[in-house]
Amino acid sequence: MKDGKPAGREASGKALFKFASGTLAALSGKAVKFEAKPTGVGRFSIELTTDSEPGAVGMSRQ
Repeated sequence: MKDGKPAGREASGKALFKFASGTLAALSGKAVKFEAKPTGVGRFSIELTTDSEPGAVGMSRQ
């Protein structure tokens, strides 16, 4: 922690999911953009987005 905020590095980039299962199965074979930010000691949040289905990661379809 530094000045009451999580200390650490932010990261961003692109990745290709050649194979995915479970909650990430919707990303199998897709390219994604990611942003990672520190949220606490030893913790971070990561946001994945695709051009074809924004917000579909980890959501169940009924």
